[in-house]
Amino acid sequence: MPAAYDLGSAGFVRRGTVVGVSSEVSIRAGGPADVLGCTAVWRATVDEALPAPEVGYHLYQHEIDTGTLLVAERSGEVVGFAGSITRGGRWFLADLFVSPALHGENVGRRLFESLLETDDAGPIRCTMASSDHRALALYTRAGMSPQWPCFSLTTRGGRLGRLEGVAAMHAHVVDAETLLGVAERAGYALDARDVDYWRVHLDSANVVVDDAAGRGIGGAVVRWATPFAITDPAAVSLGPVFAESAEHLANVLAAVLEFVEAHTSPDRSVRLYVPGPSRLLPTLLHAGFRIDDLDFFSASRPDLLDPHRVCPSHDLL
Repeated sequence: MPAAYDLGSAGFVRRGTVVGVSSEVSIRAGGPADVLGCTAVWRATVDEALPAPEVGYHLYQHEIDTGTLLVAERSGEVVGFAGSITRGGRWFLADLFVSPALHGENVGRRLFESLLETDDAGPIRCTMASSDHRALALYTRAGMSPQWPCFSLTTRGGRLGRLEGVAAMHAHVVDAETLLGVAERAGYALDARDVDYWRVHLDSANVVVDDAAGRGIGGAVVRWATPFAITDPAAVSLGPVFAESAEHLANVLAAVLEFVEAHTSPDRSVRLYVPGPSRLLPTLLHAGFRIDDLDFFSASRPDLLDPHRVCPSHDLL
């Protein structure tokens, strides 16, 4: 067991029900009954003044169903959690949150290290992390070096400007199998389980963009609702958006934006995640988008995600 797991009285059981335990906080596998508690922890880390949630965020159930969810518990209460999914050999840290009252108590580090141990996470690791220096240091020590910033952009649908110098192509709705095929040709590792999750819980549309010859050159998942957003839950979320080349990504996004304008009311917000190195970032800012937040893509391989061909989703990669 790595030295990093030396936590005094703490003990770890590989792939057991109880993963870690100390005099105050135990770490164990999460289940459906923990989803509401995890949601409360997440909301508190965003803003401690937010009211307690009445329903749980279905993303955490998705992690239970298709990945791993660990919770930190004290006196029967969930005080932290960490979730991951593995897709095609790529291990993605989807969530790591700890109640603000326990910040600085090493609960987050224990959750993260327990998750790595429980999952037997291989060498291909990545996460979309906050810009918090403590988190970035933790992930870098685990082999996930910061690669580039990723900006959350938002604009009002009625103020969507055309992308300057970009010609939109034809966007149309397809079934999941077709979207997955286009993603594969574009070199993007989209997973059927995640596409189904977005469809069931976020009323998503699978959109493919064709060139003049009718060939799919890219696509996107358009989510017509963002019910668990802290602000503006009616926002339309775009992502992932992907294309077979950097030159085509602008055309794909322009077509997807026109598709959204044609299928929703003009007062709806539209949001998407744009990598810092992407040539689309200044174009979108000129078109009326604004920067709302900033994260960092950290990965064990610099070529794991091409920032010029992909705009990731806000919840999964």
